[in-house]
Amino acid sequence: MRSNRKYAGRGGDGPFGLGPWGKGFGEDFGDPVPRGRGSRMGRGPGIDAMAGDGRGRGRARRMFGQGQLRLVLLALIGTQERHGYELIKAIEELTGGRYAPSPGAVYPTLSMLADEGLIAEASGHETGAKKPFTLTQAGRDELAKEADKVESIMERLAAMDRGQPRESPPIRRAVANLLTATRNRAEANGFTDDKALEIAAILDEAASRIERL
Repeated sequence: MRSNRKYAGRGGDGPFGLGPWGKGFGEDFGDPVPRGRGSRMGRGPGIDAMAGDGRGRGRARRMFGQGQLRLVLLALIGTQERHGYELIKAIEELTGGRYAPSPGAVYPTLSMLADEGLIAEASGHETGAKKPFTLTQAGRDELAKEADKVESIMERLAAMDRGQPRESPPIRRAVANLLTATRNRAEANGFTDDKALEIAAILDEAASRIERL
C-alpha cells in the first residue's frame, strides 16, 4: 500500500495532513473561477460571479461532481476530528474564502458517510456538545485507495486561492456598483450606440487612471 507520510502536516496524523495545501482539502471540480451569465457588454464573468456576496465568494455554479464532496469530507476528517461547520469553514479557508459548500450539501453527505461506516462520532467529548467526526478504519482505507485523486484535487483547490488576486472589500463593492450601473444603463430603453461609446470612454479613462497609480 502506498505510504501517506508525505501528506502529514500540522493538522493531524491522518493520511492527508496540512502538507502543501494549507488547512483543508477539497475534491475535483469545474472551473476554479465561478462564472455568471455575462452581461450584454461581453462574455466574461457575470456580475454575480465578479461581485460576490460581500465576503469574496461569487455565486458559483456546481463545484463538485458526483461523489467528490464525499472524498473532500473524508480527507478533511482525516487531518483532524471535525464537525459539519468546521468542515465548511476548512473548505472556505483553503479556497481563500472564494467558495464554501452549503450545509444542505455537507450534512447529508456526512450522514451518508456514517451510514457507510467510513466515519463515526468521536468519543471523549462533553455531553451535549456538538460531536466531531473521526475516520474509521474503513474510512482510512477508502482514502488510501483514492490517494492519487485526492492529491490532484487538493492541488487544484489550493490553486483556486493562489490564482486569484485578493481584492479589498472597498474595491469589490466599487466593482459591483460599476457593473450594476453599466448593465442597468445598457438594458434601459433608448440606449444608443452613442451612449455605448460614451460609457466605453469613461471605463477606458478609469482603467488608465488606475494603471497610473
